[in-house]
Amino acid sequence: EDAIIRVVAGKTPEQIITLRDKFQEKFERSLFDWVDDETWDWGTSIFFGANFRATILGLLRPPAVQLAYSVRDCIVGWGTDDTGLITNLVHLSERRRRELVAAYAEVPNGGDLYEHIKGDTSGDYQQALLALVKPAPQVIAEALTGAMKGLGTSDELLINWMLIAKDRMDEVRDAFR
Repeated sequence: EDAIIRVVAGKTPEQIITLRDKFQEKFERSLFDWVDDETWDWGTSIFFGANFRATILGLLRPPAVQLAYSVRDCIVGWGTDDTGLITNLVHLSERRRRELVAAYAEVPNGGDLYEHIKGDTSGDYQQALLALVKPAPQVIAEALTGAMKGLGTSDELLINWMLIAKDRMDEVRDAFR
């Protein structure tokens, strides 16, 4: 256990990939699968229980896949871990958003991230979470639609969104359609 901690902890994602590849090359077995098998029932001690196993396996996953597992764990099951969702989603770049949506579709009990968020949340909170994972041009297109919705147009809101979107107007037009 100490050796696993020393070898895995503190490694960058690139170093983890190299480690997994070298392990596969030398032992003809996946490091992830080996750790998964070896740590399955280490009892319930604070260091060698389910949390230790989840931590080591999380370190061995690519960052985008681990993020998808983390988001899934916040959504699937009883209740929604709002703090976890916000913490996982609030600072993602557009590239990381795309990676998350793709990886989420592949993890066990994952699938369509948008539908899972819609199924577990509602109202403004739902809209805010969806805005954190949707592509920016789509979010802007929806905001423009909202500014023009109902009786009259919110001129100030429409102008603000148009100015925000000016550099990406072609993408926003496509999303608007």
